[in-house]
Amino acid sequence: MNEQEQAEVEEQAEVEEQAEVEPGAHDNEAAKYRRKLRHAEAERDALAGQLDAMRREQIEAVIADRLHRPADFFEVGGAFDMTAMLDESGCVDSKKVDERLKVIGTERPHLLKPAETGSTGIPARGTADPSAASWKDAIS
Repeated sequence: MNEQEQAEVEEQAEVEEQAEVEPGAHDNEAAKYRRKLRHAEAERDALAGQLDAMRREQIEAVIADRLHRPADFFEVGGAFDMTAMLDESGCVDSKKVDERLKVIGTERPHLLKPAETGSTGIPARGTADPSAASWKDAIS
């Protein structure tokens, strides 16, 4: 075999070797992208969990003075859907939170805290029922 034939045989061997390696290389590359995808999905899920926790904390802060146990807001009335409490931009919508509180108050009024009272135990201004009888009516 002369040098030229030897070079052609070596070149052919290299081509065959690459052909054998390439499917593995493609498999390795696909596996690399699958690992990246799994990592990105796990990161996305973790961030979504953090966002839901922050939204829940925000809702609990809003309702803390209105429910004895703020967790009842999420547990009463069946499965809770966080997206139902959000506006179109994904922020907590206080009007929707208030609506849910009204429903909870109607269904289970014992879960609501009583109206705020002053330090003397007398209801704070504006919370008394204006149609209730007064002392003047009782004396007359």
